[in-house]
Amino acid sequence: QPGLASPIPDSLVPRGHWDRLRTAEQAVAWAVKQGITGGTSATTFTPDKSCTRGQIVTFLYNAGT
Repeated sequence: QPGLASPIPDSLVPRGHWDRLRTAEQAVAWAVKQGITGGTSATTFTPDKSCTRGQIVTFLYNAGT
């Protein structure tokens, strides 16, 4: 899929997987643009890592301001 690199052949990827990834990518981009999150550093975002309570509270606080 354009813009999404994967070492896994498309034939092994479940139907709809790329659409869900694209939707998640758009949601993250929106949250960054809104100032809700900035990633786990200035240059990274780690979607496979669980959020802490503190991070979730920060997201909610940033979304409300």
